[in-house]
Amino acid sequence: MQPSERYDIILQKLANQDLVTVSELMKDFNVSIETVRRDLNYLAGKHLVKKVYGGAIPFNRTASVKGGSERMVENSAEKEAIGRKCAELIHDGDTVYLGAGTTVLQVAKHLKDRKNLTVVTNSLYVAAELAETDVELHFMGGRISKVDASTPYMPGTGWDHFSAPKAIIGAGGISPDHGVTDYSADESRLLRIMLERAMQIIVLADSSKFGLVHAWVTCPLPRISRIITGSAQQEEILQDFSDYRQRFLFVDDYIPAEPTSPAKPAGAPAPQPIIPTVTAPPAQKVAPAVPRGAITDMTLEEVGLSLRTRVSLEGHGITDLPTLLQQSPTELKRVRNMTQEGLDEIEYQLGLLGLHLEQEP
Repeated sequence: MQPSERYDIILQKLANQDLVTVSELMKDFNVSIETVRRDLNYLAGKHLVKKVYGGAIPFNRTASVKGGSERMVENSAEKEAIGRKCAELIHDGDTVYLGAGTTVLQVAKHLKDRKNLTVVTNSLYVAAELAETDVELHFMGGRISKVDASTPYMPGTGWDHFSAPKAIIGAGGISPDHGVTDYSADESRLLRIMLERAMQIIVLADSSKFGLVHAWVTCPLPRISRIITGSAQQEEILQDFSDYRQRFLFVDDYIPAEPTSPAKPAGAPAPQPIIPTVTAPPAQKVAPAVPRGAITDMTLEEVGLSLRTRVSLEGHGITDLPTLLQQSPTELKRVRNMTQEGLDEIEYQLGLLGLHLEQEP
């Protein structure tokens, strides 16, 4: 089959469906993955398709907005693994904002045994999940969005008075050029208010969200502390997000969804569903300290520290990671405006990198 014939078939498929996958085209054309990628690169260069992770979508499409019930079952195994991994970063005594979205809901399912945990949310799903637990739950009222069962920002509903050191949000789309984007102007406004006050921002994105762009920018990449996703496209993601590779946390203990198969002939036995084995979450591992000689000259922003903490540190000549690591907790407490909350933020972000401050002699 000539390349021009494959191009026509790809475009015909995209005239009738939202997405074509690399694996689907490899099977249809009986060609290698390199051939399919060349075909998609050619069509993308002609502005006929838009490449996304694992395939392509029509060029004039950003991302379709699906209802909550439909998204609840989409990539469910990956979302559950992402939520379970994220829950390991939330500890007893934390105050955390949980945004709307089906992946964030999976985090809530794994927080029911936390002690003295405070959760602020605008998600009806999250609120219902935690309503009968010991979690101190704060939910703001207002108009309910039918897309994801959440209450977007509305003046006078109390959101302007809330803040949480840790913010966990889903992503309508995430890309190297636009960061995290969303399809709702009201939802994006609320997220920006909460994220402006947070010290640590954790973004949850299953593999379908990478490469998609919605109309409203929620959070630029430099503000993000951690991005948690599945590992199926790890190499491609790290290549495109090379400046932020240290912020990614990949999970691989889930069974990816099987591609849709052609209909079986009449009388053929029905395939048995794949049911992931439910096991207790693994014990949280403590990352080893990185040798000092291996430390790069990361800026405080690249470490993931908030603007408030960076200003306090930079006022005392602490502008990069190596200089910060030479300090002890006692020395940092002497820094002007450095509160215990700021010190907790520093220790948390360094822990994500497997680093620690100098201990007292």
